[in-house]
Amino acid sequence: MHPFDHVFFLLLLIGLPAYSAWSWRHWLARLAAGLRPRRLRLYLGSMAQLWGLLILLAAAWYWLDRPVDWLGLRAPGGSGFWPGLALVCIATLAFLYSWRAMRAAGESERRRYRQEVGALGHIMPRDGREYGVFVALSLTAGIVEETIFRGWLIWYLEGLLPMWAAVLLSSVVFGLAHLYQGPVGIVKTSVVGLAMALLYLLSGSLWLPIAAHAMIDILQGATMLELYRRASGPESDREKHGRLLP
Repeated sequence: MHPFDHVFFLLLLIGLPAYSAWSWRHWLARLAAGLRPRRLRLYLGSMAQLWGLLILLAAAWYWLDRPVDWLGLRAPGGSGFWPGLALVCIATLAFLYSWRAMRAAGESERRRYRQEVGALGHIMPRDGREYGVFVALSLTAGIVEETIFRGWLIWYLEGLLPMWAAVLLSSVVFGLAHLYQGPVGIVKTSVVGLAMALLYLLSGSLWLPIAAHAMIDILQGATMLELYRRASGPESDREKHGRLLP
């Protein structure tokens, strides 16, 4: 194990959650001051941050002369691939059903959903242009986060812990990276991380988790686009004045 690996682990464990919490407070402060939300800037900034992390890891990997196979970037194989693929297909159908249900939802139901989403609704796409960039961000998250949190992090932790503990801890670290979503969001993303880790173990490759991760984000974004675009147009009056959405 190289010192780089320990530093990179601390970056994921401490640096990312701290930055996540700070940037979210800064975002809410801008809204409270009456400034318009810059979602496109947020999406592009998040993409730059994620690709920067992956480039850093890739440069170190190349410098240390390590095979990419250690990161799980190999062809899927084994009997577990087909059950894993079936689970991804079922999940895709479930998210498509949620999107269709949102299209058919009445205003009272939409209001309840907006209340459940809360302030996180500010970062959801409102029109086709924003959604297009959000799709690019979703693809980026699928590639980068799976390579780092499943490929590299499980590899790193497996050298220190039993496999089951490495899988669980990697999922928790993934959840903490989404600290801005609050305690419930951390738990939810940790569960998603655990599901992606199990897909990784089933298929023996990162490609299935990458596809599943990107699919989840893209379809969730489509559902939120439907919720906010149909409910309040491209941008609501309340949002223009910087008030938090219900």
